[in-house]
Amino acid sequence: VPNLVKVKGRCPSLRTIICVDHLEKKAIGACLAVDVKLLSMGEVERLGADLSYSPLVGAATDIATFCYTSGTTGEPKGALLSQGSVIADAAAFVECFTSPYPLSDLRKGHHYYLNYLPLPHVFGRVVEVALYYLGVAVGFYQGDPLKLMDDIAALRPTVFVSVPRLLNRLYERVVTTNASAKFDKAVEAKLNLLKCGTLKHSQYDREVFDKIKERLGLDRVQLVFTGSAPIATHVLDFLRLFFAGPVLEGYGSTESGLASYIHPRDFASGHVGYPASCMEIKLADVPEMGYLSTDTEHGSGVSKLECCGRGEILLRGPSIFSGYYKMPEKTKETIDSDGWVHSGDIGVWLKTGQLKIIDRKK
Repeated sequence: VPNLVKVKGRCPSLRTIICVDHLEKKAIGACLAVDVKLLSMGEVERLGADLSYSPLVGAATDIATFCYTSGTTGEPKGALLSQGSVIADAAAFVECFTSPYPLSDLRKGHHYYLNYLPLPHVFGRVVEVALYYLGVAVGFYQGDPLKLMDDIAALRPTVFVSVPRLLNRLYERVVTTNASAKFDKAVEAKLNLLKCGTLKHSQYDREVFDKIKERLGLDRVQLVFTGSAPIATHVLDFLRLFFAGPVLEGYGSTESGLASYIHPRDFASGHVGYPASCMEIKLADVPEMGYLSTDTEHGSGVSKLECCGRGEILLRGPSIFSGYYKMPEKTKETIDSDGWVHSGDIGVWLKTGQLKIIDRKK
């Protein structure tokens, strides 16, 4: 609240602040001094309960939120996400989350998710919308990354949505703290089963992995999803054998939403799966880098593989963003006249239909 009061002079339209924490007299006085009303969440709920008119229904083209990109390739840009794009993106996640199970299974209740993903990023917010739609109970971590494992142990989630950075830490923790001949043998046995399309091992799951998961508060996890960055193949394979259930990886961006994801019965690694139902994907030639949509091979030597084209990944669909806030030139650079978002990623279509990321456009 004090920080908001300080910027009042630069934000004359600021009239009301809603605080979810306890209201301190000092904060109330500071707001009164600059003619700003300070309300608690309880007061807002009481005011809402007294309203008698129907809520306004927004159009699909109405802007739902601004979501700023990380700015790793330059100045941060405010991506405009419409109501329609958020709903389409959430629908893609619903499809993804329910692909291993019938929709009714997730809606029976008794499913829990711990949200620790940063909410300024679209990934964590849209995942939350999708899980609310599915009736999944959502808990929030304390805000301290060092206490995240304590929060996981307290909630014991059934749905585990994360990013590679945390999953890498989980992998290192499990492998280093449980190093033993029996653990190594269990990992080797389950990796061999994974190659045959099997996730479970009656003996080693019971004697090794179930006990580790119980200690960590991960014993109820039935579905794992990772996104926002690539995950190493060996980590993805380990997570599949560790959780003995679907571990899905998705590909997308702030500008596109969820573009593709790995099918739960696809145990191959090194690709980002098939297009989501709300997304069109095509590859555009990048001749200056030697990538053509007509290419039939990628790589050389033992790593050579047959493919169905290489090029820059272009994305189009209802989840596409509406442009960058007050940056028309940047918007034109990203969305072409036919509505395709130019991702800047170089991809290859595998013969089996999956998309594989191989490079970044220079």
